[in-house]
Amino acid sequence: MNGKILVAVGTVASVCVGASAQVATSATAAQPGTPQVAPAGSVIYDNQYTGLSGFGNAAQLFEPTFSGYDIWLGDDFSAAANFDQIEISSVGFVQDAAGPGDPFLVEFLEGRIYDAIPNDANANLIMTSDQVNDFNGIDTWTANFNEQCLPAGDYFFVFAARNDFVANKQTFYFQETQQAGNDGFQWNPNGAFGFPGNLQFITTDDGVTPSAPNVLIVGAETEECGPVGCFADCDGNGALNILDFVCYQGLFQSGDPNADCDDNGSLNILDFVCFQGAFQDGCP
Repeated sequence: MNGKILVAVGTVASVCVGASAQVATSATAAQPGTPQVAPAGSVIYDNQYTGLSGFGNAAQLFEPTFSGYDIWLGDDFSAAANFDQIEISSVGFVQDAAGPGDPFLVEFLEGRIYDAIPNDANANLIMTSDQVNDFNGIDTWTANFNEQCLPAGDYFFVFAARNDFVANKQTFYFQETQQAGNDGFQWNPNGAFGFPGNLQFITTDDGVTPSAPNVLIVGAETEECGPVGCFADCDGNGALNILDFVCYQGLFQSGDPNADCDDNGSLNILDFVCFQGAFQDGCP
């Protein structure tokens, strides 16, 4: 894993951390990592990293001070059946401030599943992964959804590395072009990169060929799923408890549009009041 050379091919912005630091949206010239190995379970989305690409895009969730530079990688997918025990795994290949053999500055890989493209005003957050650093010790992170159940249907997944900008800057993930018609994207919900609509479609290193994140999604088929999309069940685990308040607070502090409980286009204390009301009303 080698992060010595970063080349910005998208919009580049500057932030200050004592001294000026460049925030790039893409990187090249990395040493290829280890191809993914499919875990047990049924494959839902297959864009496994082959070990051939040396090009990737940033996926990062920073502390609130730098939330404008939060950026997710994602793509659309379909679940042909009901699934639980879902895992999203991806190969991270470079961190700005992590040397070879020192990849543990990422706190955890966060995955989310929406029922529409996430910057769509009508999109609902269906599932959020746990907050456990599930790392294979080499270069692959996994986000686990555990007992959460995903009914058959069409969805969008996004994922990003949860990390501290001051400590380790950005994390980049390899891209792959295995699937026909790939249309993967970077999503910058807080707008610091100026993507049109806060979305930018990603390509391979030629800047032309459509690409998608190197992601493998697997799960266990199950006969039934309960209702999904209950706003108060922020962590999507089917139970309402204090962890849903913690989850909602995280969305609110990061400026995530899904925290706009009263759907008025702005985040303020009224959204907390709205969320508390939704929590008290419970889920169907």
